[in-house]
Amino acid sequence: MKTVKLSKQAILDIFEKAANPVDAIIELFKAVIPWDDIEFVSHHPIVSSETWKFICDRGTNKWEVDFGLTWMNKGFCGREDLKDWVAYIPKDCYTLTVKSVPQIDMESLTGSYAQVGVEEFGTEPDYDGAGFGNEDKYEEQAMKANGD
Repeated sequence: MKTVKLSKQAILDIFEKAANPVDAIIELFKAVIPWDDIEFVSHHPIVSSETWKFICDRGTNKWEVDFGLTWMNKGFCGREDLKDWVAYIPKDCYTLTVKSVPQIDMESLTGSYAQVGVEEFGTEPDYDGAGFGNEDKYEEQAMKANGD
């Protein structure tokens, strides 16, 4: 399990800046996992019971029951046997997002790789919306966005 330091001061800073309970919880996640690169969170980070209670107390002092309910359902897990002020990240905690697929020079491919599945692969869009064979469409969109 990976560990990430999560100090009292970092937690206090998050609560100082957060506008609502959901923002606070998202910022807590961002403090311990690469939030912007994640497609899916399958397990919650784990903190000591002391750290969990400190976070819950800060939130309920600021937003009362709204934070407590959200924290219990969507926040970190707490365990008695862990070190305080550290978040433990389970190995399978999250799935990273595929940001883009590198462009492939199809003419340079030879052998079986050039003949198997190229048609299917070449027509599917990748995760950022740009697909092989759609370059003209995206170039046109980019030109419009730039005022060209």
